[in-house]
Amino acid sequence: MPYRYHNFQFSILQILPKTLTPEEVINTESRYKRKLLSIDFGMNDN
Repeated sequence: MPYRYHNFQFSILQILPKTLTPEEVINTESRYKRKLLSIDFGMNDN
């Protein structure tokens, strides 16, 4: 059976400081999802 993400790769785009609030972390992640169109390509549902 072929795996859907057999050639999946990832990259670390940014290392965030521990001093950020959870809201700041989510905002940063959301910004990357918008820029990289990951939701449009089905990689993120949130």
